[in-house]
Amino acid sequence: MKFVGFRLPEGQIRDMKYISHESGMSMSQMVRTGLAIVINDYFQKEKVKQEQIQERKKREATIRSRGGMTLPDGW
Repeated sequence: MKFVGFRLPEGQIRDMKYISHESGMSMSQMVRTGLAIVINDYFQKEKVKQEQIQERKKREATIRSRGGMTLPDGW
């Protein structure tokens, strides 16, 4: 995946300039921090989703073609 870039509305740029002036943090540092938060949140949600899928697979019995049922994985 290649990150090309993004554009911010004028109002957000003014807000970022104000925050940058007040906090001493550069605007690029604020953008990097914001992207890190968004990316970490995404992967945290993906991790939870994968764990839920694994738990569901453990709890559901699978039906075999022989006509019988087997215990779920992990039993």
